[in-house]
Amino acid sequence: MAEYRFPDTIDPARRYLFYLHGKIIEDQGIPAVSPDYGEYEYAAILEKLASYGFVVISEQREANTDVETYAQKVIEQINRLLEANIPPQAITVVGVSKGASIAIHISYYLKTTR
Repeated sequence: MAEYRFPDTIDPARRYLFYLHGKIIEDQGIPAVSPDYGEYEYAAILEKLASYGFVVISEQREANTDVETYAQKVIEQINRLLEANIPPQAITVVGVSKGASIAIHISYYLKTTR
């Protein structure tokens, strides 16, 4: 799987997308398979998002990751992008399942701190 970590160099001409995966990845690792929905195609999702021109930022979270703590980690990364003159409209946060809960927290805290 390609690297989707926070970039060492921030390019102001690019668009950045944070992808926050579902809890099943925390629970099972990669690959993860749901009896109801099948394989969680994490790598394919990241590759597809990158194919739209985004710099995709995503990582496998550890089991039982705290939502609030992880939201603050991503907020720090978003603030680094903003400080590097990336316009807010060039930053997207997408979350699925537990990742959606984290995305909601990120939205709330960014709204109240900016």
